[in-house]
Amino acid sequence: QKIIEVQKQQSVHSFEESEKRSYVDYINKELSNDKHLKLILPIDSKTNSLFTIASKGVLLCKLINKFFPNTIDETKLAFSNQNLFEINQNHELCIEAAKKIGCAIVNIGGTDLSRGNPHLVMGLLWQIIRKGLLSQVQNIQQNRKITSLLSSNLNSINSNSTNSNSTNSINSINS
Repeated sequence: QKIIEVQKQQSVHSFEESEKRSYVDYINKELSNDKHLKLILPIDSKTNSLFTIASKGVLLCKLINKFFPNTIDETKLAFSNQNLFEINQNHELCIEAAKKIGCAIVNIGGTDLSRGNPHLVMGLLWQIIRKGLLSQVQNIQQNRKITSLLSSNLNSINSNSTNSNSTNSINSINS
């Protein structure tokens, strides 16, 4: 496992290359059909371009909306020819949406993300992907509960119908 260390002033942050590669591969797969990301996807998992791309403020917003549709009003996002104000606005929308879906956002601002700080981008990506995957699992579990409930209701209806027919048959024999 290759560990990448990023030194910022007095502190050192690190992440595993395999972790970054996994996130990049997942993003490439999940967002490959997004019309706004056609020019930047696929991201090369062998480079650190993930951080440069994330610094523009669109990628993380799109990932949030992939898992949690319409959490971010995409009409408010600046997609191309962005100035610094628009990039920061994209990041602020991302941070607010990340809070809404339950991500722990502590001491992260739009300017941190616009710098493409690897440890912050990786931390936020981990939380967004984790929340998104867990929501999918919960949806599956909820669907199983609904299916189970429907199935037991159908079985109950069928057995009542069968009992009713049996009772009618017995009554007609007795008559």
